[in-house]
Amino acid sequence: MNSSLAGRVAPPFSSQYCASKFALEGLSDSLRRELKLHGVRVVLIEPGYIKSEISPKNIVIVNQNEALFNGPAYPEFVPYRKRLMEYELTAGQSPLLVAKLVDEAIRSPSPRVRYTVGGEAWLVSKIWWVPDSVIDWLAVRRVRPFFDSSTQ
Repeated sequence: MNSSLAGRVAPPFSSQYCASKFALEGLSDSLRRELKLHGVRVVLIEPGYIKSEISPKNIVIVNQNEALFNGPAYPEFVPYRKRLMEYELTAGQSPLLVAKLVDEAIRSPSPRVRYTVGGEAWLVSKIWWVPDSVIDWLAVRRVRPFFDSSTQ
């Protein structure tokens, strides 16, 4: 099953996307426990930023609908999202890394429950024990450069 690191740590301004990925995390956990009774293994792939066609398409959508996204509640949303999507285009890992990881999981006689891949994947997979308040601080600190630069 393919999810995202956003199913483990939710960055600001991505609530809908993160909700869908958190749902996949729960679905994966439940299915893994149910299907284990029948000898079926459920594995979750959690990529970080991956270069794909999603970001360019999202940039076009945001540009075409800027008035809809740029409301009074979040005047910083459009410039922030544009900068973040541009970052994703440059910093994203190759989709081949995900494909290799899927192949590894399929071929493994004892696959892990979760596989992470991408720039920040290792860190995100290790912070489950960190208090939410610290994760909140780290998440805001991580996106602040995009936010501050876009509103200057």
